[in-house]
Amino acid sequence: MSEEPLTRSLFVISLPRSLSTVVYHTARKWLGLAEPTWTTDGEILNNDRFVMYRGAAHDEGRKFTDPAAEPLVARQLEMFVAQTVQPFGYAYKDVVQPLVITNWLRANAGSLSILRIRRDVADVALSMLRNRWLYPSNLHEKTARTDMEAAFLHGLLDAEAALASVPAVEVDYDALIDGEQSLRDALHALAPHGEPAGVKYIDAEFRDKREECLRERDSERHRLLRARIDELRETRIASR
Repeated sequence: MSEEPLTRSLFVISLPRSLSTVVYHTARKWLGLAEPTWTTDGEILNNDRFVMYRGAAHDEGRKFTDPAAEPLVARQLEMFVAQTVQPFGYAYKDVVQPLVITNWLRANAGSLSILRIRRDVADVALSMLRNRWLYPSNLHEKTARTDMEAAFLHGLLDAEAALASVPAVEVDYDALIDGEQSLRDALHALAPHGEPAGVKYIDAEFRDKREECLRERDSERHRLLRARIDELRETRIASR
């Protein structure tokens, strides 16, 4: 009797606040993959989530490390990933070390299934600022001394570009909140022999949060953030 083939491990990547936890658990359960038991939601590079950590669990661990500024630390983080990730049977996620994890994933893209969630940067920025999660500014410490918001937004744009460079099956945030078919299609692309019809995550609570998210896009704060992001994008293009 032949054994069933092992399922390749999955890595979910995205900017923070991009429905990554919902997607992570939905995908791993459908694919039959295990979750690392020593961290939550598969986040193997987020020390705040480790069972070994008993601190305040709010931005205590390293986040948004810049490999150019801290090459040794970045290399050590990559080696931690290399020594931790199992090629079969597990699901992992990262939203706090985009430059580090994308370097590693590009080098190891052929050995894992990779699912990327894309969300509008203005949406992400508004949600993170509300929670005072400013760690994307770590990538632009000099700018942060005089303009924290610019440093923060530049960091998100750096992360967006890094994530886009990884060969991955991509799913759009707006499609995810609109319905479950987009995730079914993405999972079918990752596992063509499976049948993802049973993929479900939208309920009444989810719909309420979706409506709140959509209302926020009409706010003045969202409009101003989008305008600033567009301005920074143009500046970055002009400086290349």
